[in-house]
Amino acid sequence: MNHPVKECISMLGVSQVSFAVLHDLSFQRLKACLYGHTPAIPPRIVNALVQHGYDEQEAQKQYQQWRKWKAEQELLAAARKGEVKTMNRLPLDIVVTLMRREQVLAQNEIDQLAALFGKHVKDLLSSEDVEYALACYLAKSKHNDVVYRNSVLEKVVRFMNQYGWHLSDDFRDYYKKYALFRWQELIGTRL
Repeated sequence: MNHPVKECISMLGVSQVSFAVLHDLSFQRLKACLYGHTPAIPPRIVNALVQHGYDEQEAQKQYQQWRKWKAEQELLAAARKGEVKTMNRLPLDIVVTLMRREQVLAQNEIDQLAALFGKHVKDLLSSEDVEYALACYLAKSKHNDVVYRNSVLEKVVRFMNQYGWHLSDDFRDYYKKYALFRWQELIGTRL
């Protein structure tokens, strides 16, 4: 997998510093892009690529693919070294970062879940803490958005289960397990 900016610099046969100087770029911004720290190739760097025959949209697409590949390689390398406690379950903070990167949900939904995780999850590998935070998310439902929140739960859990979490994607399991939903029993609602 090739990074389009690295590829261009290599094709020109110049150093990274020389590339930055030749194109009047901030060296720090160039380094951030080369490491994959920017969500997209910054406009001035893209303009430099276009000057050397690259297609802007193709370069951005290739950069996004490279960033995803790089993140996957880092996770695999950490697992091989034993830095990830268990490959069976990726820590919650990394999963939330991947959810943001993969745009599993709208940004406001991920922010809302991240806030609940931050409030209720003490151990980043605890299924119980995560289940409780997800139950709190469901418990915030109003009558008109219950179906929507249940579908959000399903998407989140499906994504997390790819990384070894083994959580239930059936909202009824959360309703039955946690006292947050006992009000439904009081008014006679059956699940």
